[in-house]
Amino acid sequence: MPTSTSSSHFFVNTDLKWYKRHHPSAVVDNPIHFWLREGYAYLTPKPVPGTPPGDGVQQDMHNAYADHLRQMKKGDVIYAYESMTGAGYVAAGIVQESWDEQEHAGRAELFRDEHELYYRIRVAWDAGFHCSLKDLRASGFSHPIPAIGAIRDRERIAFLSGQRR
Repeated sequence: MPTSTSSSHFFVNTDLKWYKRHHPSAVVDNPIHFWLREGYAYLTPKPVPGTPPGDGVQQDMHNAYADHLRQMKKGDVIYAYESMTGAGYVAAGIVQESWDEQEHAGRAELFRDEHELYYRIRVAWDAGFHCSLKDLRASGFSHPIPAIGAIRDRERIAFLSGQRR
């Protein structure tokens, strides 16, 4: 998976346990399988129990996700990880195009219902990439906590890049 030295690196959390808890009627057993098949990374804000759609909390999440997606450019590297299962990084990919800045709907097989809004960005995923939480910790790294963000630590980038070869 070649990248230029000027590529930026990002992570996005697939949050398997959270996903199953908040999307019990979804057809997809694991969202990363859907992501790999469809060629996208998907983001939807974490619902706060009892919070009606359109609430300010959800809007804040949308805004935070949008800020990170706007930073991603074609050729940037993105890592998908599962924090709550301890799986660590489960795929790596190359961003294929800048974010379209659109809210999408209509993927009831992935989300709660066809009206749930989500963001997506096109990614050419490498399903052969894996880096367990155990391997991360053994190398002195921890997993990222937020749902999405930039990886700025050069040592972590070098470590993850080495894992991709």
